[in-house]
Amino acid sequence: MDGGDGDDTLILTNGVGTSNNFNAGNGYDTVDASQLTASSGAWRFSGSGWERFIGSEQDEFVYGESDSEDYFMNGGDDWVYTSDGVDSFDGGSGIDTLSFYLLELEQGVDINLNRGQINNDGYGNSESVDDFENVIAISPWADTLIGDNLNNVFYAGSNDDIVRMLGGDDLLVLQSAIRIADGGTGDNVVSFNQTFKLVLDGSDNMVEEARTTGVWVNLFANTIFDDGFGDSGFIDNFTTLYGTILDDNITGTDGDDTLYGNGGEDIIRGRDGNDSIEGGGVIDKLQGNTGEDYIFGNNGDDIIRGGSGDDELVGGNDDDSIFGDGNEDILLGGYGDDILKGGNHNDVLTGGYGADTLDGEGGADTYVYLAWGESTPTVRDTIVEFQSIDTIDLSAIDADTWTAGNQAFTFIGDADFSGTAGELQVTQTPSRIYVMADINGDGEADIEIMIRDGVAPTADDFLL
Repeated sequence: MDGGDGDDTLILTNGVGTSNNFNAGNGYDTVDASQLTASSGAWRFSGSGWERFIGSEQDEFVYGESDSEDYFMNGGDDWVYTSDGVDSFDGGSGIDTLSFYLLELEQGVDINLNRGQINNDGYGNSESVDDFENVIAISPWADTLIGDNLNNVFYAGSNDDIVRMLGGDDLLVLQSAIRIADGGTGDNVVSFNQTFKLVLDGSDNMVEEARTTGVWVNLFANTIFDDGFGDSGFIDNFTTLYGTILDDNITGTDGDDTLYGNGGEDIIRGRDGNDSIEGGGVIDKLQGNTGEDYIFGNNGDDIIRGGSGDDELVGGNDDDSIFGDGNEDILLGGYGDDILKGGNHNDVLTGGYGADTLDGEGGADTYVYLAWGESTPTVRDTIVEFQSIDTIDLSAIDADTWTAGNQAFTFIGDADFSGTAGELQVTQTPSRIYVMADINGDGEADIEIMIRDGVAPTADDFLL
């Protein structure tokens, strides 16, 4: 569509996912999308020669061009892709995003959402911005991004960038280390899960450089020691961190942190505070230190240490080694042949599926079984040094599969199975103790747990 000369207005009517290309021609021309009421999809608009865009209450994607343009986005969660003209941006309501990504920028972007100013749009122009929450400024240039007191999302990626998020609960996505990454106040998240960064080649063209190693970040020391590209930077006021798909080394603060390794063979330390730590897809070493921590190994043969404090430690898949260390901990192996060691206090140990080794160590410990298949004659758990103050909890298992509901076991000591479902037996050899249960009445053990050392449990040592 060509507007020709004169001051024209293009009024967009209802539809879903429509893409328009409007050549407005000369004059002061307006694209008016305020009447759009589509309930699904997002509107996309591109064109040339227009000077004003009026948005609707829907989500819109608007692509600018080289003329000077005024954007009034109204409602919806909108994206505006800037251009090299002198523009003004009003996001209206909704969560709106201003993108400078993949433009042929000539300089660094300098934007301050708190003051409503774009001091440099990457082409040397000064512009105004209001009610935009998110900024994507990934380029090889030195960008300066200042947030406001709302919840902002910033994307940055040059080693010379400066980012200050100010207030709100913010997300900063980094392609690489930057000079300053300051989350400000609020519960802030930093993510390094991008797989490349943009650099200039010998002809000053933007090209992608792939990440070859994971990151080494110490939030307590306020330092990105290595961003995976060999560069370092300053980081402060972030308590949630997402690593890369490669091998990361991550240390939290002395506060309450949330740390994700994602993929790779990660080393994650929580330090003080009540931390939440998750490994990733390979072999991780995860440590909570002090505080009441939650640690999840996920996939891989992980090594998990709770440290002091009442921790909850979960292995996930594969063969994990889990150590409660101190205080009263909850240990769950998950799948695989796991090793669980509680520590010197009253711990709860659940091996899960696989041939697990469970050692409560000191204290009055509880060994929990949630399903009969978690320890069988062919895939059997080993409890190390069972003591008379310890407990084996079988209460979650239905002792009689032929009867509706969850039936309790009947303790029969060392007597033989009689062919009645629900019998629980404890037998001894010179070197081993066996706990066995028949849940279907065939006179054979369906559940079998071996106790190495310690004492034989009596009826009082079970929750049935």
